Amino acid sequence: MNRFNKADRLLGTIFILFIVVLFLKIQYQHSVFIEGAFFCTEAALVGGIADWFAVTALFKKPLGFSYHTELIPRKRKMLIQACVAMVQNEFFSKKKLMTRLKKVSLVDMLLLWVEQNQGKELFSGLMIEFIEQSLMKIDAEKIALKLEQEVKGSLQKIPLEDLSRKLWQWGIDHQKEEQLFNYLLAELKILLKGEETKQKISDYIERYVEEQSKNLLFALVAFAAQKTDIINYEEVAEVVDEQLLKFVEDLENEDNPLRQWLFVKIKDSMDELLVDDSWQNMIQVWQTGIIEKLSLQAELASFIERMVELCKRCPNAEMGSTLAFQSPIAKFVTDEIDRGLAILKNDDDVNQEVEAYLYDLVGRIVLQAQALIGVIVNEVMKELSDKELNELIYSKVDQDLTWIRMNGSIVGALLGFLIFFVMQVL
Repeated sequence: MNRFNKADRLLGTIFILFIVVLFLKIQYQHSVFIEGAFFCTEAALVGGIADWFAVTALFKKPLGFSYHTELIPRKRKMLIQACVAMVQNEFFSKKKLMTRLKKVSLVDMLLLWVEQNQGKELFSGLMIEFIEQSLMKIDAEKIALKLEQEVKGSLQKIPLEDLSRKLWQWGIDHQKEEQLFNYLLAELKILLKGEETKQKISDYIERYVEEQSKNLLFALVAFAAQKTDIINYEEVAEVVDEQLLKFVEDLENEDNPLRQWLFVKIKDSMDELLVDDSWQNMIQVWQTGIIEKLSLQAELASFIERMVELCKRCPNAEMGSTLAFQSPIAKFVTDEIDRGLAILKNDDDVNQEVEAYLYDLVGRIVLQAQALIGVIVNEVMKELSDKELNELIYSKVDQDLTWIRMNGSIVGALLGFLIFFVMQVL
């Protein structure tokens, strides 16, 4: 507060004038003019002192007088509560805030801001940055392990026994059994032409001879045949292989009776096998074993790491630059934002839905802010000392309080003149 303001200077002037007039009144006791001036200055001085006392009593103790003075510091709690109530219920009441909010088209404001402030680039950059930060936190090994478990769990749930029956039935319905039989014969021919098959036949013959050597007569004959080089296991194996290959080639002839007989037998055996419990159990065991041996974690982890690298922007790209929007994820984000803005502009239904959502969101924020404003006002004012609180209030009404005090002197002088005039007339 200013130490001396206009009201103080006016009151001092009136006091000096009062002393001068009082001195003149003593010297000229019968002067009506001096009597009237004394009456007016006396009333002005009393009015000014009274208003000075009243205004000063709001902030401190005038002349040390403590009875019903220093009102603002003494009633600071009530004052703070009143200020909070005024701010919340008058300036920022829920009704006023919501009424004002209803007059605003939030979607139009959003679109205008996007167009005028490069909002699209800002949104795109923020989303890309968020996605990239999330990708950097990915643990490829853990995700790959989880995916491997999911894949194995899904494969384990596949009913292979039912699929095998359905596949066989589909082959029959579409007359694919002949084609499958020919495929098996072709594969068998390839197998018989290999040197490995001949070696296996030779090994089998040799093991058979060893097993039969327990018979003394057979052992003597086999020994004699080997010593005289009558029997050569490799030659026998080659002959057997050739005969088997010739047998398979004969089966390729569709008119071969043996082929027709064998085909019918295989077909009947398959029909019986597919409904046999042992076959179903074997399929399940085979499925479980294959899945347990299946290892996908390393490949999945490598794939995830490559995808993450692919989605990253150029390392030297700055936010908003052309390079910042050249990665696949960046292009996807910018395309989706463009598409969303176009829909928001052209689709009235979507526009209304977004408007309702934004209105609800902003309304909740505004209501939260309304309560928060009261908390802020309360906390800030509590932190103020009595002197700071006085200064805060006085600075807002300084001119008004000054004029109240000045008006007290002016009105006092006018009333004094009026009373003196009435007294003179009467």
